[in-house]
Amino acid sequence: MTKDKRTYDVLIDVWNKAEPYFKFVLSRVVKSLPATRDPWRVAPVDKKQKVHVLAGSRESEIAVFPNAIAMGSPASGGMAEGGKLALISAPVSLAFFIGIIFFAIYGGYFLSCFSFFAFVFSAMTIAWAVKGWICSPSEWPVIFNRKDRTVTWAPVIRFPYWKFWVTKLTPQWRTASWDDVRARSYKYMQSTTGGYGFHDSYSLFLLWGGGEGDPRSLDQAVSIGYQGYFEDELLWMLWEHIRRYMEEDGPAIPHGEILRPLGKGRPIVYPPEVIEACGGPPLSIREVEEIAAAAPLD
Repeated sequence: MTKDKRTYDVLIDVWNKAEPYFKFVLSRVVKSLPATRDPWRVAPVDKKQKVHVLAGSRESEIAVFPNAIAMGSPASGGMAEGGKLALISAPVSLAFFIGIIFFAIYGGYFLSCFSFFAFVFSAMTIAWAVKGWICSPSEWPVIFNRKDRTVTWAPVIRFPYWKFWVTKLTPQWRTASWDDVRARSYKYMQSTTGGYGFHDSYSLFLLWGGGEGDPRSLDQAVSIGYQGYFEDELLWMLWEHIRRYMEEDGPAIPHGEILRPLGKGRPIVYPPEVIEACGGPPLSIREVEEIAAAAPLD
């Protein structure tokens, strides 16, 4: 999408206070949310209501199916950054290894032992991060099925730190109702790469109730798209694209936009039942480009 002065024209006000609907309980689902439980913005319950003057995929769309569209996850970018940081940190691990030999030769046994444990810890951390970058699925799709009015996703899972022999993850796909989903953006503080400073970040989450039979008890939470850097307005442009697709028969991809390239990692394997529900496998790049060219301009 070309730059437009309306890109920050979000149509919902900042909320920034207590969650208006869900009750939080101690569970693994709550832990997937940012540390703050107070949403920055809250999408209207009525999905017919616009949230942004523009609709855009914000380089978050990864696939188009005959009956559905798929968005990527912020986690895929985080795994890539973690893997790259681990490679940069490799010289530190090498320094600890050299320290083991140096202090052992010159009688510094305490320092030699310290260097040994530091080397083991740093080497395992580097291996864990690189494995997460290269051996994890290349994306964690969130699929919006217009025909079935469902949302299907593969929750993000990571390699266990201590089980260094595990080299493959098996996504556990889940499906929930589009009509029951509630969207929220969250604001939180995040450190820069290397920990030299901090900045505001934002994430867009989809939440479902129904835990323990209570519709207000949070049961599922999944983040989509990307991490907003100092802003969440463009995340709501992404939600507007999804909303129009699901509610107004909007285009599968906005005019002139392209799919987000997949990064490192294993290819995405969609289960047969997901492929069937989506009306068939993902469309080709050329077919997606034709849809984007034919889509109306905002």
